[in-house]
Amino acid sequence: MDTSLNNIKQLLKREIGLDASTVGEATIQKFLGQRMRACKLDNIDDYYNLLAGDHNELSALLETAVIPETWFFRDARPYTIILKTIRDNPLKYANNPCNILSIPCSTGEEPYTIAMYLLQESIPATRFRITAVDISQQALAIALQGSYGNNSFRGRTDQKYIDRFFSLTNSQYLISDQVRQCISFKRVNILDINTLPQDQLYDFILCRNLLIYFDVKTKFLAFNNLHKILKDDGVLFIGHSEFGAVPINLFS
Repeated sequence: MDTSLNNIKQLLKREIGLDASTVGEATIQKFLGQRMRACKLDNIDDYYNLLAGDHNELSALLETAVIPETWFFRDARPYTIILKTIRDNPLKYANNPCNILSIPCSTGEEPYTIAMYLLQESIPATRFRITAVDISQQALAIALQGSYGNNSFRGRTDQKYIDRFFSLTNSQYLISDQVRQCISFKRVNILDINTLPQDQLYDFILCRNLLIYFDVKTKFLAFNNLHKILKDDGVLFIGHSEFGAVPINLFS
């Protein structure tokens, strides 16, 4: 049993960087229990054997392990910095849009927020380009659908954004095409540089509250990959609790 559990923990770390010691044993047991019940199994050795031979179940486990915690206008200060940068450099972004990466974008609230905020502040859609990426195919499907309930707002979204950029149908808020057109969505793994978008470097990368789930070695790999796709004068936004892990040889 312990061997199977440890093997599953190593698999999670290898595939998505999830470190059991950072998320806690209870969290691991919770989503393992969900998948085992779904597979009608009560023995972890049997479940590990299933995982080893069934790619679909592995994908299902990884989707369950991803923690989608986001909402519109969460920690809004980065958006004001992006806005000021675009406004202060009109010539720079006149012909070359400001490239912004949201990683992980989860179910889409963050990249949609950036687009809404800039459009509301009269920044033309031609002045910026947002790429939104995540490892979860389920989260990306929700983002592409662009339909949200009250939990995605949590009382933090000014009514003017809701009135302008959403339509309300059956208690669901549907994002407008004007906002959708500012964003491209893609599935990537931050730990695999080959999946990260490399056709352009980014002026801003928002990677907030993901690195807390990684161990030291995995964090460095993530930082190194982000460094490779960030412009020399670009800005990386991370979570407040993640600053202690920043490699000083890569970022100032």
